Amino acid sequence: DYVDLGSYNSYGLNDAMQSFTINLKTKTNTFSGSDPYIMGTPMFGGNNDRGFRIGIDSDDRYHVLVGGNSTAVGVSSNEKQIDTWYNITMVLDQGDQCGECGGDSLFLYVDGVLEGVESISPIGTINNAYNINLGAFVGQWYGGPYNGSIDDVSIWSYAFNQQDVTNMNYVSLSGDEEGLLAYWDFNELHDDSGGNYAEDLSVNGYNAYLHGATWVEDDSVSDVCCSDPENDADNDGVCGDVDVCPGEDDNLDTDGDSIIDCMEVSGCTDSNACNYND
Repeated sequence: DYVDLGSYNSYGLNDAMQSFTINLKTKTNTFSGSDPYIMGTPMFGGNNDRGFRIGIDSDDRYHVLVGGNSTAVGVSSNEKQIDTWYNITMVLDQGDQCGECGGDSLFLYVDGVLEGVESISPIGTINNAYNINLGAFVGQWYGGPYNGSIDDVSIWSYAFNQQDVTNMNYVSLSGDEEGLLAYWDFNELHDDSGGNYAEDLSVNGYNAYLHGATWVEDDSVSDVCCSDPENDADNDGVCGDVDVCPGEDDNLDTDGDSIIDCMEVSGCTDSNACNYND
């Protein structure tokens, strides 16, 4: 069972200088299995080990893996819990596109926190002729089924820096953000001749087709590090380490302009004026 996101080639990522970022939320039911795929392209090993994978390890860790030519590079997280939602961000920075990441590196963030980084200089171009899928390895054969839930998946055409990663913890995407290649929130399903699909909410139309995967209408995705009540002192659903406006609701956007209320500037907007924000 899996979700087909379309051809890797169609996203324009087959270039030695093309950076990209993938952000998603996931909750695993178990860390066991045979190389479970949360998201990625088939990676066969040896000279065919090209593409990328977000997955889990049997030692209770999430990992990201990229490969080109005959070499693969991976980064693993610290130990995590089952039945817990995490926000996973994979950043592939080729040529220091992010401007502060050091260049030619693979990064793994969990809930906005950097958990590991490795040089990708040995791997060459990450070219892959297969499709990107959620939930399994789908290529010349089917394997690596993932026993868990996946939500709010987005693909970006540039390398996130730390601030970009942090922002993903509280920003609601509109779909027309610069550099956004695809975004699926899986809030509802549609039907056409190809079957059931989740609509790509970006402007690019990469609809995600379900093949046996189970759609759950509401699995109560939340900011998982707030399972520690001492880390959310203002009870706004945002953990203290990424709290934008301590003491205020970081999710409140009264006028619907995608700028949360506590970041709104009222009155004069010239920061140099004596009556700024007055």
